[in-house]
Amino acid sequence: MATTPTTTSTSRPVLLGIIVVLLLGGGVALTMATGDGFGQLLTRTDRIDVELAGYRITPERIVLPAEETVTLELSNTSVFAHNLAIGRDPVAEAGRIIGFGEDLLAVSEVRTTPPHALVRPADVTVPTTISVEPGTTVEVELRAPTDLRGVWEFGCFQGSGCEAHVGVSASIVVQ
Repeated sequence: MATTPTTTSTSRPVLLGIIVVLLLGGGVALTMATGDGFGQLLTRTDRIDVELAGYRITPERIVLPAEETVTLELSNTSVFAHNLAIGRDPVAEAGRIIGFGEDLLAVSEVRTTPPHALVRPADVTVPTTISVEPGTTVEVELRAPTDLRGVWEFGCFQGSGCEAHVGVSASIVVQ
């Protein structure tokens, strides 16, 4: 009498589980390599979404690794423009911050999309700013040197009353 091989009821679920794990593992590895899907959720530290909503910047604390290019995606959901500067040692005049003793944007590698969003003034006492018009998004590629580690103020300096000292600010930590 010939015997036919049989499978037990527990071997099929185990085999199915192994196949699912292999497929998910391969999918995660592929998306990590391409920067899409699950890999983006698990590994992306090179892009940070920043919302400019009225008189708030979210997140309020942004951590950037020194010597690595990070893209800040600045989305202005406000009905007014934001002119953003990043600096330390604020310089005030008549109760308004008009610049910084140290200007992170002036001494770092910075590129913006669109290019005209980056405003580098001829006067070195005026901070370098990033202009974000209402309802638009600006991509800022920023690479801060190692010697600029520490905490920086990131704020709006539009002349319409939303200066950094009234709450339109966040901190950027270069590690």
